Amino acid sequence: TLQEYATLIFIAPTPVFPTGPESCVLLEKHCTINKAEDLQRRQPVYDLLKTFERRYEKVFVYDAYEEICPGTECVIYDHKADTLTFMDQDHLSVEESVKLSTHFDAWLSKTFDLSVSQ
Repeated sequence: TLQEYATLIFIAPTPVFPTGPESCVLLEKHCTINKAEDLQRRQPVYDLLKTFERRYEKVFVYDAYEEICPGTECVIYDHKADTLTFMDQDHLSVEESVKLSTHFDAWLSKTFDLSVSQ
């Protein structure tokens, strides 16, 4: 079976905005979404992924939601820092992806016990 040969990593759903960043960048409108409401939107998919993770030994779920959206509101564009979190309604920007890379590396090391001794 596939389970014997493959390890699967699912990426948990990230925030979804009703519009892309254009209105936020240009007009400073639609820059945030309510985190609690968005978490409720993603819950059915997240629960399904976690069920797979519990059921199958080689299935894992990487969840960066709290890293992407640490406060009570999720931000599509940060005016103060001049950084774009999402390039459209639901795809992370290059800047955010680079920022998350250390979080993902730490998750990989912890999840798969990849500690490197020097």
